[in-house]
Formats: sequence, C-alpha cells, structure tokens
Amino acid sequence: MTTFEQVLETVMELPLEQRGMLADILHNRYVAERRREIAADAQVSLELFRAGKLKSQSAEELIAELQMNL
Repeated sequence: MTTFEQVLETVMELPLEQRGMLADILHNRYVAERRREIAADAQVSLELFRAGKLKSQSAEELIAELQMNL
C-alpha cells in the first residue's frame, strides 16, 4: 500500500506544470464527488420529508435550533 508521504514525494518529482494539472484534476474530482454526496443527502431528505418524517421550518426557526445545538 502506498502511503500519503510516498504519494507526495512522487508528485513532487513531477514538473511544476504537471503538478498544477494534477492539482486541478484532483480539485475537480473532489468537487464532483462532494456534489454527488450533497445530491444523495438531498434525495434522502426529500424522501423523509415526503414520508412525513421531517417537518417544515422557517429560516428563523432553523437558525434558532442550530444556535441551540452549538
């Protein structure tokens, strides 16, 4: 198994331009994966809401609830 440190060392051996391209690719893939996660979470929330397991709240109510839990 390759360690994180080994990956970093290998990446640092690449020319600067290729490191920039790799950084862009990794960032874009990270963003795409997070979007998929957010969409999946939203789908579950919609299903729960439609099933009556979540209640509708105003923004003020939600903010107050969030502040209570901090």
